Amino acid sequence: MTNVYCVRAQYGKYAANFVRGGYVAMPWDVEKDLSGVRNIEDLRSHYYEERPKTKGMVAEQYIGQIARFLFDLKPGDLVVTPSYETEQIYHGTLKTQPYYYNHVKDGCPFPHRRAVLWDPNSIPTGEFSESFQRQMRSFMTIFPISQTADFLSVINRNRFTKEDLKT
Repeated sequence: MTNVYCVRAQYGKYAANFVRGGYVAMPWDVEKDLSGVRNIEDLRSHYYEERPKTKGMVAEQYIGQIARFLFDLKPGDLVVTPSYETEQIYHGTLKTQPYYYNHVKDGCPFPHRRAVLWDPNSIPTGEFSESFQRQMRSFMTIFPISQTADFLSVINRNRFTKEDLKT
C-alpha cells in the first residue's frame, strides 16, 4: 500500500524551498540534531528538555507530529505540500536517505529534513476531489492523506525508479 503524507511548509511559505532543495522539513525551531532519537520515549525526553513548560495535549500533539516525521515517513512514501497561495500541490517521493539535520542557509529556517525527489510539475489544486482539497486545509503540519486513491489517480504514480530514489 502506498502511503501519502502532507508536510506543510509553514502554510506554503517555504514550499518552493522544499522543491528547489529536494527535501521536506519539520518546523521545530530547536537547534539539536535528532538523528540519535530511536523511539517515541527518546523523543519525549528531548522535547521536554527543550520545552519544559509545554505540557498536556499541546505537547503530545507536537511530539506526535515530530514522531510521524522521524518514524512513520518511509522511503518510497509520497509527500505533498501546498504552495503558498494554495493554488498548486507539489508532490514527490521520499528518498532512501533517513532524517538529517542541516542548517544550510537556503531560505528555509527548518533544519530537520528528509530528502525528496520532487516531481518537476505541480498540479493545480482544482484537479483533486473536493474531499482531498478539504483534507489539505487541515491545520496539522504533518499528517497522512486518507484520499490516497484519489491522489494517485491524479498524479500517475509511476514516475520514478528505485535508482532515482537513492541518495
